[in-house]
Amino acid sequence: MDSPIVETPALEAIGLSKAYGDHLAVKGVDLVVRAGAIHGLLGPNGAGKTTLLRMLLGLVRPDAGTVRLLGRAAGTAASPVPGGVAGFVDPSQLYPYLSARRNLGLLARLDGTAGPGARGRVDAVLAEVGLTDRADAKVGGYSAGMRQRLGLAAALLRTPRLLLLDEPTSSLDPAGARELRALVRRLAAEGTAVVLSSHDMPEVEDLCSALTILHHGRVAFSGTIEELRKRAAGAVHHLRTADDARAREIGAAMSSLEVTEAVDGNGLDVRGEESALDAYAIGLGRAGIAVRRMEPRERALETLFLRLTGDRAEIDPTPAPPPESRPRDPVDGALSARGVGAVVRVESAKLIAQIKVWAVLATCLAGPFAFVAAMKVQSSVPEDTLFGRWVKASGFAVPLVVLGFAAAWAFPVLTSVVSGDLFSAEDRYGTWPTVLTRSRTHREVFLGKVATALLFSLTLVSMLAASSTIAGMLVIGRQPLLGLSGTLLPPGSALLRVAEAWASMGPPAMAFAALAVLVSVATRSSAAGIALPVVLGFAMELVGLVNAPDRVRRALLTTPFVAWHGLFADPPYYGPVLEGTAISLVYFAGCLGAAYALLRRRDMGG
Repeated sequence: MDSPIVETPALEAIGLSKAYGDHLAVKGVDLVVRAGAIHGLLGPNGAGKTTLLRMLLGLVRPDAGTVRLLGRAAGTAASPVPGGVAGFVDPSQLYPYLSARRNLGLLARLDGTAGPGARGRVDAVLAEVGLTDRADAKVGGYSAGMRQRLGLAAALLRTPRLLLLDEPTSSLDPAGARELRALVRRLAAEGTAVVLSSHDMPEVEDLCSALTILHHGRVAFSGTIEELRKRAAGAVHHLRTADDARAREIGAAMSSLEVTEAVDGNGLDVRGEESALDAYAIGLGRAGIAVRRMEPRERALETLFLRLTGDRAEIDPTPAPPPESRPRDPVDGALSARGVGAVVRVESAKLIAQIKVWAVLATCLAGPFAFVAAMKVQSSVPEDTLFGRWVKASGFAVPLVVLGFAAAWAFPVLTSVVSGDLFSAEDRYGTWPTVLTRSRTHREVFLGKVATALLFSLTLVSMLAASSTIAGMLVIGRQPLLGLSGTLLPPGSALLRVAEAWASMGPPAMAFAALAVLVSVATRSSAAGIALPVVLGFAMELVGLVNAPDRVRRALLTTPFVAWHGLFADPPYYGPVLEGTAISLVYFAGCLGAAYALLRRRDMGG
């Protein structure tokens, strides 16, 4: 005889707990939802609904418990959200400087889809949530309701079989809320499991077949709506009659009714089932008592909900689990070059849309030409700068003068403008939950953002090198360059040494970018991520100028920026460049390792 087929739940969470210090946010919650079901997650504000959803989506690490989504272990940062799982917590946030269509296109790329198919899917979900007419408007100009619709579109983009929604109607007008409920019903009819959190009992009662009520992080009830109704007393109705005193006497004689004076002293409050209320109204008529008004004051389930979640509700006294009960962090999930590449492309597209990035690129491109033009018309030269006295004698001196200035003051600024903002911008816009609930692991997101920061930093160094060299050769010429040993370097040799000098800027520039990433992750502030590495660079530069011990000066991250001087001796001296590269790599690895450790430990609460 064949064994019966056991259906795998779409969502299975067992014993989930989460505490923040002494505050117990969620305690021992079990939640099982099957395909095609609409499960309500109900509770007053602060009951733990959003924290629970964050744990289900892997944004918050549980102190205890397990999560399986569509049959796969989930709920941690080790793995991406499984395909077919989507949702949002809190008001969904996207990038305000991009259009809705562009935002969704980038999310589709994070999910591993691109091209005409992805564009068609984006258009389809925008139409489904009623945003087609505003699809190309920047999200920063959207109303709260439009942002809520866009968050739903971002979830639908994943063609979900399990959909987790945190108070999805909170910012919608009545028509929008009605449309969303219709959409949820259609998805459930097609087999999608839906978990919908709310503090609105009528909405849950109207939409859901089952629900879990949370109170102070614990389950106060879990079951079907019908099971809850069986526990509920009759609804409370407000009654006004021609003779309230006699009406109360008649009601007192009916065991199926509870008739009391109204809480406001005006009329009576009547509690009972519908059949008992009918019999009561008939009895009042037979007694000659006119019923002037009878209207519901409270729905029965609302009354029970208030009783389950009120101040006098019974609270499980079990304390929060101690810190040592936290499950061990799992080994990081799989890492793919495709996943990292998708993040790089998304981050690059976001950078291209920002005015500040174009301003920095334009400065690196045009600045050297402006410098050379100024030197051409001036009678004096910057003699106090290395190679400054030869800027009119050889075009190859120009990129070296620019390099000397950039190494001393500009590189910390240029590398921090983007590197110090890539991570903290997600905090500023509240977009971490959006990014981390796509199909990329946390590690892929981290490495993709770091790779973008490094590529941008190296692009700036390369642009400065190329523009200053081209400007010098075009405006001044390709004359031989006098080296630091007094030897004239022919044009070919001079160009090679200039290229090597600028190439030696790569490692320290990457190290400063890594430092900016660390500050950005640690402070969650774009201002600190950009400014603090610059301040540290200036401080190191000043330490290098004073009579500091040789070991201290050699350990500074700014020292590799001047290691290129030895390249213009005869013969070239590469020792300082190699030592500077090694020092830069130490800074680079240490900063990125610390940044990843901090990010991996973080709970992404929005």
